[in-house]
Amino acid sequence: VRLLSISHHNGVETLAASIDPEQPICLINRHYPEAVYLSKYLKGNAFLSLQDRIDVCLQIAEALLFLHQQQPPIVLGDFNSTNVLIIDPRPKPAKTLAPPSKSAQESSSSSSSSLVEEKTRLIVKVIIDNAVTETKIPALRSMSPELQTNRTSGKSTAADVYSFGFLMYEIFNNRAVFDMLRSPD
Repeated sequence: VRLLSISHHNGVETLAASIDPEQPICLINRHYPEAVYLSKYLKGNAFLSLQDRIDVCLQIAEALLFLHQQQPPIVLGDFNSTNVLIIDPRPKPAKTLAPPSKSAQESSSSSSSSLVEEKTRLIVKVIIDNAVTETKIPALRSMSPELQTNRTSGKSTAADVYSFGFLMYEIFNNRAVFDMLRSPD
């Protein structure tokens, strides 16, 4: 499988593949225990900065460009927020029940003013498993029209870019396109 031989810093690493003509393709990807799907990350981080949102979009675009530049191009087809993992290496704020003491506040303010805070980037990983498998339920909201009508021949780099536009909408608006059209459960 070609996916075993390609590597990109914004791609989830494929470790092994099982190709049996009688069975669906099975991929084994590297596990990132600290990662969450993009949609879940956005729900828990509604106040993500504009710069972080732009950086996430750029990292996704870089991974998509890399896949599309392969010969032949690797096309995801159903490209949506379940194909994107976010790893946030920034320290989480500590949960405390009592306010910090006055001496702790003074020492933290003096030490923070003397140190230059380095910006830590979010890490984006694009999952490429649906480039070769058809096992997951498609996200019709972000799927290109040609893919909705013909799931196999509609896969193209243009369809991935179309879906990327919907993904960017979700990143900048904290909700999926047509999210308000969900039927009540």
